This record gives sequence, structure tokens and C-alpha cells, in this order.
Amino acid sequence: MIRPPALRPAPVSLARRHPSTVINYRRCLLLFLKWCDYHGVSFSTPWQLDDLLVEWQVTNQATKSQFAAALAAAELGSPTCKGQLNWARTVLKDWEITSVISHHIPMPKQLAILIAFGLAVRGRGRLGAGVIFQQAKGLRPSELLSLLPEHITLPEQQHFGNSPAAVISLGVKTGTKLKRAQAVTVSEQSNPLALFLLRELVESTPKGVPMIASITLPQYQKELRIVCEKLGLPPLTPHSPRAGFATDQIISGRDFVSVREEGSWLSDSSLRIYLDQVAVAGQSASEAIGKHNLLIKELTTHCRSLSRLATKPFPFALPAPQEVPAAAATVM
Repeated sequence: MIRPPALRPAPVSLARRHPSTVINYRRCLLLFLKWCDYHGVSFSTPWQLDDLLVEWQVTNQATKSQFAAALAAAELGSPTCKGQLNWARTVLKDWEITSVISHHIPMPKQLAILIAFGLAVRGRGRLGAGVIFQQAKGLRPSELLSLLPEHITLPEQQHFGNSPAAVISLGVKTGTKLKRAQAVTVSEQSNPLALFLLRELVESTPKGVPMIASITLPQYQKELRIVCEKLGLPPLTPHSPRAGFATDQIISGRDFVSVREEGSWLSDSSLRIYLDQVAVAGQSASEAIGKHNLLIKELTTHCRSLSRLATKPFPFALPAPQEVPAAAATVM
């Protein structure tokens, strides 16, 4: 008797992945399963699953990210299928080769402050504070969204020496692209605003709860798009703060190697992808700053005076927990 692929991952496999990743996998896999149910088709072998995944993508016009997530979810839920979904993997690989790369417009420090206050006005104060912190240290979006308060050691919590900097551990649960433990520091001298907001986030977040609570990567992208449209800014992405960090550091005179080390880029080429856009994309960022120059100056001046910066502009109240839909809870 042929046993159909289970599509139910082991709990330990889910535990090592970020919750937002699991939610995205579940959502995209549900799209595929609903399509199968609508057309009255089923699968009992990896080869049938492979065919149906491609058929679903073609007939339902699933996006590349949806297709990739559904494929990854299928392999996660049924590890015996891994390495046997060859057609779907080939389609995804060809798609990545032929797709036009959209380079990320860098978000310089001044623009990050404007975006942060725009997010705060929309009630996304935690995400706004996260944007400033991400831009200051060049974090990847996934690293920012997975930060827990216990990953942060504030200066006053350190019992070794008299360090004026906070230490942030990255990828504690989910790992990092470098496949090793990483840490960055935020000091009062170099990034006073980032340290101030980081302290506020840590002190207002219970242990075990992400500091940028209830925000997934697609939601981060959506919030940025809305703020950019309202302010008449070029389309920024969750990687724009990281690109802005690299751009700011190189323009300030820092050497390439030290910027790569601090931003934990995997290779020279991965960092150059950001820096090669400085001349063109940087012009777009400069034009964006020019449109709101007076407002940015006022916000920057206000933010430098940390004693007068109240937490009101950044509402850090945690959102109410949302229940997972019953249909989604049955999958994975």
C-alpha cells in the first residue's frame, strides 16, 4: 500500500524555524491544498505532488514567493519528498534566473527617522523603532523580527568590565546565514538614539515575546509601502535599512572590509550588490530626503535630545494576540 505524503512536520522541525516563517509556509501550503480540493485532485506519491505543485503555480498564477514557500513547506512536512520534487525545483530555479532583480534603495539615517515616525503615526511604533535600530547596525530583516528581549544585554546589565554599549545576540534560535553565533554592539557614543529605543523596547517587552511583536516580513513590506506612498517616497523594502547602513558607512570613509565584518555579509560580492547601487539608488534617496528636508531636520534635532524624547511618538504597547484560524491550525 502506498502511503501518501504526510505534510505534517515534526514539532522539532517547526521549533527551529522562526514563527513568521512557519505562518508563511502554512498560508502558502493552504493555497495549494485548497486548489487541489477545488479541482478534486489528490496525490499519493512524491511524483504526483511534484506535478500538482507545478500545475497549481501555472494555472493559479501563484507568485514566486508563494510557490517557493509551498514547495519548502511540502518538503518540511514530508521530508521523504525532499530531493524528489525535481520538476518544481527546476521551475523555481529557472524562475530565479530569469526574474528581474529589484535592487534595494538605500535608506540613510535621516530617512530612517522619517520612516520611523511615519510608522509610529500608523500605530506601528515598535516597527518604527526597529527601523532606526536596523539601519544603525545593518541588520537583516529576519534578524530584526526575531529579536527577543533576552537576546539583549544592556550596559547596566553587564557584569564584566564597565562597557558603555549594549550587546545584541543574533540568530540565537533560528541561526544566521554565517552558521555561527553573532553579536553586535550599540553604544551611547555612536548610536544614542538606537540605544535609547532599544532600551525602551527591552523594558516594555515580556521575555519570550518578539520585540517587534506580531510583524511578519510581508507585513513589514506592506507597512513600508503604505508609508512611502503617503510621503511620496520611492519604494523602500525591508532590506533598505541594511542597504542604507552600508551606504552611510562607505560614504563616511570606512573601509570595505570593516563594513563587511560589522554587517556580517557572507562575501564581498553580496556587499557589492548593495554598494553598486549607491550612485543610482542613492540619488533617489537624496531626492526623497530633499522633499521632507525641514521635517527631517526637526525630527533629527528632537531625537538628539534624548532627555526630551518621550515614548509617546513610539507607542510600544504590545498588540493583542490574534487567534490562528481553525482551517490554518489543521495544516502543519
